Amino acid sequence: MIVVTIWTGATIKLMRTVALRCTQKELAELLGYSEDVVTKWERRGRAAELEGEYAAAMDTQLRRLDEEQRQRFAQALEESAPAPPVSVVPANQSLPSALVSPTDPAQWSEWVAMNRRELLWLFGGAAGLPVAAAVYGLAPDSLDRFDSGIRRRVDARSVQDITEIVARAFRQYESYGANIAWHTMRAQLGLVDKLLPSCPEHLMSRLLSARGALTRGLGWIAHDTGNTDTAADYYEQARRAAHQAGDTDLAAVVLCSMSWLETTNGQPRVGIDHAVAAMNWATKRPDHYLGAYCADMAAEAYANLGEDSECRSLLDRSQALTDTASGPSTHAYFYDPGLNASMRAGCLLKLGDGAAATTAAEQAVALVDDEFAMIRGYAMINLANAHTVLGHIDAAAETLTRACELAADCPSPPFTAEIRTARDNIDHVAPGSAVLRELDKALAATVLA
Repeated sequence: MIVVTIWTGATIKLMRTVALRCTQKELAELLGYSEDVVTKWERRGRAAELEGEYAAAMDTQLRRLDEEQRQRFAQALEESAPAPPVSVVPANQSLPSALVSPTDPAQWSEWVAMNRRELLWLFGGAAGLPVAAAVYGLAPDSLDRFDSGIRRRVDARSVQDITEIVARAFRQYESYGANIAWHTMRAQLGLVDKLLPSCPEHLMSRLLSARGALTRGLGWIAHDTGNTDTAADYYEQARRAAHQAGDTDLAAVVLCSMSWLETTNGQPRVGIDHAVAAMNWATKRPDHYLGAYCADMAAEAYANLGEDSECRSLLDRSQALTDTASGPSTHAYFYDPGLNASMRAGCLLKLGDGAAATTAAEQAVALVDDEFAMIRGYAMINLANAHTVLGHIDAAAETLTRACELAADCPSPPFTAEIRTARDNIDHVAPGSAVLRELDKALAATVLA
């Protein structure tokens, strides 16, 4: 007898291709769902775990298999059983449960072969050995066995190589998800720490800035995957590295990250402390986008306290700085008029101003670059919530459905939690409605899958 305790996209694909030997469209018809639903399940593989009626539908299909189909399926399940995952972080640091690597080298070899072109572009050959070690699931401590392959001489080119990889690693988070970005940053951090003792004085500030940027990135990923203690530790490392480097812009961005961590962790007053410090550093620099970002972090914290006047004053300051900004920010590279509008919408929602929030959220969705999928997703959630506040339930559900599709491609626990909250807001206004039932199907096929 075959018992499937958790139906995943990978298990469904095995049943379809090995047991049933049918197409995605044919399986969808057997289950009574659309082909898109089956496609999304299989695309997400083991990350897609079915619940409720979807799992029950697969159980029913399993019971309908004939003996020959059952035998093929049982053998396929046995052969595909994954080895236990292993953490790639040293024992003295905790890692979010989602960030693990398979122990089977063949699995990584297949992945690298399928994505070789993108990996070559991302890693560019610079510091390739540590990155390759991370990609193949080796712990950073294991890099010690490769000491002879790491160049210890530090020159301007090697520092530039690392700086470029750091910039690419931040964009990996949007394109490839937390797992790959985490590995890349951890590998580069190990390399930087090996190079720092031999770094000449005239390059030390640049290498320390790279370390600060890496630890800030690691802190952001840890926060986004629910590990706040690890995030706080990395942010503190980043703050110290930024100040040691004399990098005022980086120090301000790190303090913004620390503010966001505290505010979202239920400590907005502490968040205000960090944001005000960030604003103080930002005023010493000509980067208006950076100043706007710092003001938005403070506004977010005040909004969480319900301080209307202080929040709106900071939003106005942020808007003025955004309107006069020229060129992209160095460290707040992700900040632009789209994120400015999205953060304004989020704050206005917390203050109960649905009409103004809707206007700001619509601007955000229109302005955010497709490159920043997560930022775009949060803008859509703000817009859905704003529509709900105004009683525009159809528009709210349609916008949230689009956000669900982004969540499937960019998995993030906080992002998923925000989608669930937005769904519950619709349920509060229109419980049991047909629109809500359709939305729940989209949630089950993406966020809940």
